[in-house]
Amino acid sequence: MPRRYRAMKTEAVATLRRKAANLVAALRADGVPVLLIEHGKPVAYLVSIESYECLNRRIAILEGIMLGEQALHDQRTLTTAQAKVKLRRWWM
Repeated sequence: MPRRYRAMKTEAVATLRRKAANLVAALRADGVPVLLIEHGKPVAYLVSIESYECLNRRIAILEGIMLGEQALHDQRTLTTAQAKVKLRRWWM
């Protein structure tokens, strides 16, 4: 399970160019994401694979909830009996 973050490091893109291995090693060690800035503006985040994958799973879950809510709103739902009839061909 990815760690919860209390703080975030900020580094210039130039630092990433010079010290990429050090930044990755620090990320592995403490799990704290790094906000990369260029000319004073945020350009990217450097996060662990675990955090990135967890974020993508959460997004997928939220998208599924959103699609379900939209189906309810559009009345594109079935009763249990209707669903059983539609799915019967896969159960046999």
